[in-house]
Amino acid sequence: MKKITVCTLAALSLCACATGGSMTGSNAGDTAIQGGAIGAVGGYLGCKLLGQSDATCAKVAVATGAVGAAIGWKQGKEKDLEIARAFERKAAADKIPVQTETARVKHRDAGKEESAEAWKGSSIGLPQAMLARRDPRLQQTIELSGEMAATRNEATRILVSTSEADRAVVKSWLTTGINRGNAKAKKPEIEFVPLRKGKLAFVHVEPLDQAQFKA
Repeated sequence: MKKITVCTLAALSLCACATGGSMTGSNAGDTAIQGGAIGAVGGYLGCKLLGQSDATCAKVAVATGAVGAAIGWKQGKEKDLEIARAFERKAAADKIPVQTETARVKHRDAGKEESAEAWKGSSIGLPQAMLARRDPRLQQTIELSGEMAATRNEATRILVSTSEADRAVVKSWLTTGINRGNAKAKKPEIEFVPLRKGKLAFVHVEPLDQAQFKA
């Protein structure tokens, strides 16, 4: 299977793609510059999740980056959800279980209230047989989950529940994906939680601000 490679700002001069950063605050689209960056990187990642070529996705990144310059809070939430659902479909095609959680959230700015169906988190099951043989499809999916966490419109964290023997390799896959994100933004937090006996190992990616879903 072809390995997905996403260009980063550091390698921009060597890549035929446009990419950018993402915000670390809890609200999407605070400035046009941030919106353009979100549009570009989100467009590229979404395009690759749909299986398109690097050249095609480079053009998509440029186009969505321009559109993203006018991105607002609601559009940012919608884009995050689109990426998460595309990620779920890609994983399903590789026989890897992913569950996307959503919730309705509200936002008030200058007296105007908006609401949106928002991405609350993605849970990725790690089938033991695939994990034991270090299956490339599982590796690619976990790398993409790290990349997804590092290119969201708000700060994220990653929860990992595996056996002690598998922690190092899963963390290395996540780190590879995270490093494809915005080098200037705060890196997603990685937290390890005990694996309960008889339960499937998993990786869970979610916005750091979970309180927004309780409002």
